[in-house]
Amino acid sequence: MAQLRLGSLFLLLIAVWYIDAQPTGQCTLTETCKCKYDNDYTIDLTPLDSFDSPRFTAVSDGEYNYDVGLCSLFSIQTCSQVTVCQESTDGQWEFKVSDLSASSFSVEGADVYYNMGGGDENRKAKIKLVCEENNEGAMEGFGDKAIGLTYDFTLSSKYACPLAPGDTPPDSDVKVSISLSVGSILLIIVFAVLIIYFVLGILIMKFGRHAEGKEVIPQSVFWTALPGLVKDGGSFIYRKTCGRGGGGG
Repeated sequence: MAQLRLGSLFLLLIAVWYIDAQPTGQCTLTETCKCKYDNDYTIDLTPLDSFDSPRFTAVSDGEYNYDVGLCSLFSIQTCSQVTVCQESTDGQWEFKVSDLSASSFSVEGADVYYNMGGGDENRKAKIKLVCEENNEGAMEGFGDKAIGLTYDFTLSSKYACPLAPGDTPPDSDVKVSISLSVGSILLIIVFAVLIIYFVLGILIMKFGRHAEGKEVIPQSVFWTALPGLVKDGGSFIYRKTCGRGGGGG
């Protein structure tokens, strides 16, 4: 039973680290082009700000071209104070798709979106954020095929990558203090203790008890059985949380 609980504890530590090492929950707008997740991860698109001009121009969906900004309003041709301007390919029509009056972030499954509204006839822009660490920024347009007058885009950029608390933004010269998550601290402590345990244990077994071969590993039987214990620990947690499997253990 004690070994089973050790296996469960080991599995739980890994689970805590995994959950804590990625953004969770919704990403709430904190200021223009910035949002914060429930566990303090952040997304900051402000390095892509082009101020009073569009950041991405002539983004085509095959039917219309779009000039797209993200964090500041711009004016171009007949589009005044916009973040996205739509123009027909023949140049006959132009529409305001969005401004900053209704900007927000949303998390839908594994995808994150930057949303902007306030356009002509209730037009909106919905920009899917794709994390690409070696990409400054590229925009693709897909029109409003999914939802009428909601224009879909994909922004692939290193600035779309969530930042853990204490992380330095890409290409930033700002120095920040490193802030480790609870899960990371727990794992550092566990692995430090394990290293000391193995080094001292091997020395004691080798020179104090004159062990040979795999017997120099302290409690070698336990470590050999650990994969099975982790599996049993997972089954134990599953039974306890889901109320299945009955039986002892």
